[in-house]
Amino acid sequence: MRRFIVPTCVVAIAITAFAPSFARDGDYRLVREIKVGGEGGWDYLLADADARRLYVSHATQVEVLNIDNGSVVGTIGNTQGVHGIALAPDLGRGFTSNGRAATVTLFERSWMRRMVAW
Repeated sequence: MRRFIVPTCVVAIAITAFAPSFARDGDYRLVREIKVGGEGGWDYLLADADARRLYVSHATQVEVLNIDNGSVVGTIGNTQGVHGIALAPDLGRGFTSNGRAATVTLFERSWMRRMVAW
């Protein structure tokens, strides 16, 4: 236990000491604000740089946005109490964790790409 506490404390002190240098004014700037409709509280988001998609989970669905123009390109519905989204690029699939329903939703990433062409 002691071997774990000492390194953890060292890392915590180092992060605290250097944190102000990471958050200097000018390091970050607002590029765009995307308004996403719908009801219920928002939870997590996940950016898929390869597919140029942003997945935003809230309440009972996941909104899928085009990163380049901010438009909604799809919705993954029936995800009661959705929290996180995970992608498995090698499998071409994605997953959501649905807390209220105690389920996981599996979706095809290729389907999300094709939706834009429809």
